[in-house]
Amino acid sequence: IDAVEIDADAASQATENCAASPWHERIRVFRGDIKTEIPGLKSRYDIVITNPPFYENELVGNNDKKNLAHHNKNLILSDLLAIIKNKIEDTGEAFILFPAKREITLVKEIKINQLNISELIKIQQTPTHPAFRLLARFQVKKTKILEKNIIITDLHNIYSDQFNQLLKPYYLNL
Repeated sequence: IDAVEIDADAASQATENCAASPWHERIRVFRGDIKTEIPGLKSRYDIVITNPPFYENELVGNNDKKNLAHHNKNLILSDLLAIIKNKIEDTGEAFILFPAKREITLVKEIKINQLNISELIKIQQTPTHPAFRLLARFQVKKTKILEKNIIITDLHNIYSDQFNQLLKPYYLNL
């Protein structure tokens, strides 16, 4: 597993976390800007996972580090998808977590980069809330799109069975 982080402090923390994991021999953290050549990074991957800057043309705060992580001033979606297109194997897949309010833009940019969505999951806080996050799975080869919703809690603030099944292996108190 190769991980790329632009922020020096976040890359340092990721390196520490990886060193403490049972898989430390299989994880490398690279500090750098994915838009530039990063020595040691492979040219192609079977899987690419990204949690990119979410916000575009929205108000920024006073914290430059948070702005870099949250706002796309340094990494816009079209650039990121072009990088992914160049980094995944022809048989590979990519996964992205994105704000639901930007779904139309995401779908359009994936198509522009000659990639194809295979799964689109919309995440809602409750059955009455609109989706607030998207999980998209996409690839080079054309495929049928599977769409589904995940609702985190019911109207009584109880985690849904679907949410429990999905995240139980990762949470201690589910």
